[in-house]
Amino acid sequence: LSFSLCIAALGTFGVILCWYPFLPRTDRSQLSRQTLGFFLVSGLMSNLSHLSLFAALQYGTVSVVAPLAYTNPLFVLVFSWLFLRRLEQVTISLVIGALMICLGAALVTMSSG
Repeated sequence: LSFSLCIAALGTFGVILCWYPFLPRTDRSQLSRQTLGFFLVSGLMSNLSHLSLFAALQYGTVSVVAPLAYTNPLFVLVFSWLFLRRLEQVTISLVIGALMICLGAALVTMSSG
């Protein structure tokens, strides 16, 4: 599975590199050292989350791991409220939507086991 993910990521990166020269200069991304650092940290955290999920699935039961893994929207909601208050407004509809996603994932996981 990890080999397939690696090939998919490299393929996507290759397509982006091949497509980049054909974009108009106004549409190209301008990467500064700060934004490049954010991209690197984001990529590392994303990879760490996937590795953690696969390790949890290897050592734990799916009926326990999957509902915990699908609480992701709740954490995003809390952290966006904490760190992005000026940029992102947390409304009641967002809270209800995040709760419904988590509840739906838990119900699907419980019903399949």
